[in-house]
Amino acid sequence: AFGYQSGLDLLDDLRRDPDLKADIEAATDERMAAEHPELFSEQALVERSIEVTSGEAMQKVVAAMLRSLDPKKLENRRVLLAVAKSRAQQIIGSMELHRVRPADYSKAAGRARRDMVKAQREGDLSAMKSALRREIQQHALATEAARVLQTARQLKRVAKKRYSKHGKALAGRNEALVRSAQLVLSRLGFMDPPRALEANPEWSPWDSSDLDPESIEGYKAMLSEELKLADAYAAEAKQTQFKRKTDTALDVMPVDEFLSLMDTLDGWWQMAKRETEITVGNRTVKLEAVLAEMAATRGERTPLKEHGAKTSWEKAKSWLWSQAAQFVRMEHFARKLDKGDDGGIFQRVLVREPRRAAAKLRLRERQVLEQLKDLLTGFDLGDMHQIRAEGLVVDKDGNATDYVFGRNSKIAGKLELVHAILNMGNKSNERVLVLGHEWGTETDGVLDSSRWRAFVQEQIDAGVITEADLKRIQQIWDLTESLVPDFQKTHVAVFGHEVRLQTKEEVNFLVPDGATGTGRKQVTLKGGYVPLTFDEDQNLPRNLKSLEDMLKSQAFLPAVNRSFTKDRTGATYKLALNPLRLGEHVHSVLTMTYMAPIVRDLNRLTRDQRFKEIIGDSVFLKDIVDPYVNVVASQRIAPEGNDPTKWLNNVTSRVGMTIMFGNVKNTLQNVTTLPTVAARVGWGNVRRAAVLLAKQDNQFTGEWVMTESEFMRDRFQSHGIWETRDDMEAFARSLNASGLGKLQSFFDRHGYFLQKLTQEPTDLITWIAGYNHALVELGSDIDPDTAHREAVERADALVSQTQSSMSPQDTAPIQRGSGLFRMWTQFSGWSINFLNNSVTEVVVNGAKGKTATEIAGKMMASYMMATFMPIILAEAIAVLSDGRDLDEDEDGGVWDDLAWRTLTSQINTLASGAPIWGTAGQMVFNTLVDPRGWDAQLKEPPLISMFRRSLMTVRTGDVASLRGLHTTLGGLGAAIGIPLQKLAGPIIAIAEMIAGNADTEGNTPLGAAFEIPRAVITGRVQRER
Repeated sequence: AFGYQSGLDLLDDLRRDPDLKADIEAATDERMAAEHPELFSEQALVERSIEVTSGEAMQKVVAAMLRSLDPKKLENRRVLLAVAKSRAQQIIGSMELHRVRPADYSKAAGRARRDMVKAQREGDLSAMKSALRREIQQHALATEAARVLQTARQLKRVAKKRYSKHGKALAGRNEALVRSAQLVLSRLGFMDPPRALEANPEWSPWDSSDLDPESIEGYKAMLSEELKLADAYAAEAKQTQFKRKTDTALDVMPVDEFLSLMDTLDGWWQMAKRETEITVGNRTVKLEAVLAEMAATRGERTPLKEHGAKTSWEKAKSWLWSQAAQFVRMEHFARKLDKGDDGGIFQRVLVREPRRAAAKLRLRERQVLEQLKDLLTGFDLGDMHQIRAEGLVVDKDGNATDYVFGRNSKIAGKLELVHAILNMGNKSNERVLVLGHEWGTETDGVLDSSRWRAFVQEQIDAGVITEADLKRIQQIWDLTESLVPDFQKTHVAVFGHEVRLQTKEEVNFLVPDGATGTGRKQVTLKGGYVPLTFDEDQNLPRNLKSLEDMLKSQAFLPAVNRSFTKDRTGATYKLALNPLRLGEHVHSVLTMTYMAPIVRDLNRLTRDQRFKEIIGDSVFLKDIVDPYVNVVASQRIAPEGNDPTKWLNNVTSRVGMTIMFGNVKNTLQNVTTLPTVAARVGWGNVRRAAVLLAKQDNQFTGEWVMTESEFMRDRFQSHGIWETRDDMEAFARSLNASGLGKLQSFFDRHGYFLQKLTQEPTDLITWIAGYNHALVELGSDIDPDTAHREAVERADALVSQTQSSMSPQDTAPIQRGSGLFRMWTQFSGWSINFLNNSVTEVVVNGAKGKTATEIAGKMMASYMMATFMPIILAEAIAVLSDGRDLDEDEDGGVWDDLAWRTLTSQINTLASGAPIWGTAGQMVFNTLVDPRGWDAQLKEPPLISMFRRSLMTVRTGDVASLRGLHTTLGGLGAAIGIPLQKLAGPIIAIAEMIAGNADTEGNTPLGAAFEIPRAVITGRVQRER
């Protein structure tokens, strides 16, 4: 074989061949070059050699040589290399891709080495240091350039492979998104255009998409923006002389621009697959499957008998449904759609996912805000209320004026200065800060901030800013940067790619050397990110204001801008130097982090035409579903944009706190929801849960529940479980340096302390009862871990539905609005939830009946347990705690009064669940039916009522009396946020009794023996008639 007589002859010939090894290597190289040409191109070989000659190892050697020249004064090796790498990234990132040539920097590094050798021979130490610094920088540039070209080649190869696919290769992906990416790349001359474009020049990838119209419009806008960018670079490419024949308009783009574009297209590729999926219970499922289950649950709908324009009755009915929808909470609406199944698909998708994400958001937000508050309150403000920077502001005409930090007396000057220094952590922020306030200039793209930096150094030298302050500034940067990893994960999940952030910039300051007592030492801060908080008094572009519009703007972090699609005029704006507003940044970033995936899935589902058909009535979509998705996205109940009555939110909150502080009646009424719980899970489970709570240590039981449920942990750790509060307002007040501010902050956090004594045990009983009931319902056939997780979800839902919830998405539409509107609906949250729970329970249980009699019986049984009994208990507690006379009409009998109170308590409680409309109905009822004519007027909001009564007391001169003093203290306490009326209530009650103004022997339910202690505890007396 092979021309040899035997195998031994072949082996002997091979042994004698001196070029065998070289022949094998040559043949292997030839084959590999043919199969992988990108690895054996001349450019690739150059990059490989640069990796060896200019890589990290070489940079460390040169840095060590530099350090050895003057180890005491020069930075350590890590700092030297980090600075060189940062500068290299900035320089290469701004260069056009086709101009990036690693070999040029490698040659420059060689020249720097020769200069160092020459300086060494001449004994010039300064020149040696300079040459070695240049060599380190050139090595870093060569390494970064090689890395960028390698990344660019890989991205181009992946793009060509992806977007050239057709037919079956795109199975499971949205073809319109893939063709959009192909269209953009074809405009840049990188690949052939989509085939459909050849037949129809006006063709658009979105002409025949099956997505909903709103999503299509959004994607069209994104495509239009990218095509404008592509056309601009294509025009620029025609005027460019390329050295490589393979270069296209892609290579005209700056490196950062190119990488951002490829990130965007990669995001489209990822979204092309996700457009057909949503997340349910931590699993990714097909949207088709979810819609099919929803349709099966909803059942067949009765078709219209005839079609045409709506009749007057149909329009009136739609209007009535629209009004009713304003009082509907989504979790009860979803439970009704699930026909009472606590594990139904509507609740799993529409309610559970947002609830779980919102709990994680608030827990994390509370943690970060506490850390931020500790850092900000750690600055020693002293008496430096104002800091004057003489001549810091120089306008375009050269006129110099002073800048005063702390000119607004609410913010200490030092805190404003700290916030300004926080904007020095990266070049992007510092540029906006310096140019916006006219503290420096910019020439040919080079920022001159020397005037500003000199002022900061002066403040350090003067002891205004200390070394400890600088460390705290770096800690704030580190805290805001700690939000970035989770934010990036979310951005990848939603948009398919990470946000490409601006590079952090090290900042050097000279501080007094405490070790020597003389001289100064250098302190180097790593830099970091803070939000650009613009001064709201300016006429800003909309995109600079809308932090809450999470799916249209990512203005939370300093991202790299896209050159042709962003403002290239260099416009800058004054910043609001108020570190208290950093809390807004925390809320915005964390809302995006935790809620964006949920909002994406909810939009994908609710905008689908099949979902709209399943729900049926457009009123529910417009008035319940759509507003619900919006509030899930923002996690706020106040509307976006300018609200001239926003200031009322703070006043309303203070009024609520003063009313609820030490409110014995409200505290006792918390337990009245247990019959409603029993209607859902049975008295047996409620009783067993109460026994468990009584036998075991309360803290132990509570900690176990909080360990198993993030929802309950959020509920227990929140400082205000009775109404949805704006945490940012309370946070800002907590940093107020005044004694009054600290007192207000104390009552903000502890104003509802008494209610928690009964609400937390009630919550625990409800949760444990719901958990045990769910385990029994699920049975033993389900995996224990799965059953446990499902039972936790159902227990969370039971607490939220029966005890009300603090989450913005758990409010009814009527509870969301301007400060003025919310003033009229104060304290309506519990009543609205109670009405929702009552109606849902009656309707769901009534639907289980088969005959009219059975339906009526089930509905009545549900009403008696879930509605009638809790209202009667609440009314009894109100009568006992207020010490009311049972014979109110003084006719000698009490049974007629009890009967009337039973009827009116049902009407009034249910009417309170429909604010404004229900209040108006109460007025009509009391006017026409109530024989006493009491309450025959439209009820005032608590805020107006409290202040009106206080002012009337002043007007009538009744302030000097005990009763007048009590009323006046109510209004004054509400104004300043301190419950003066409740604090002074027991003292005034004792004084009233001593003065003989109180009825201590009247016909009260508890009798005369209990009337005095009741009056002292509640601070309320029954006056002599």
